[in-house]
Amino acid sequence: MYRTGKELPERKEIEISQITLPISNIKRKNYNDNGDFIYVDIGSIDNLKNKIVSYKIFKWKNAPSRAQQIIKLNGILFSTVRTYLKTLQLLKKNF
Repeated sequence: MYRTGKELPERKEIEISQITLPISNIKRKNYNDNGDFIYVDIGSIDNLKNKIVSYKIFKWKNAPSRAQQIIKLNGILFSTVRTYLKTLQLLKKNF
């Protein structure tokens, strides 16, 4: 059983939605403009070590438009473009 409580089907190809939970989207306008948050994107990950090597701190009002998803502890950050680079990271700690 995987973290979602769903059993892995007996085949090699499956839809990712069968073994994952949905992502949490945010609306930046709903957050305090003076508050800070840590921003991690796919460029923050060293794809040889599968490790977050950098991040940025933004105020909500200055956040890039692509900052719209929350990464949860034990969540996996992965790229949906240039997948051959195998850029992914399991978020094991809070920043």
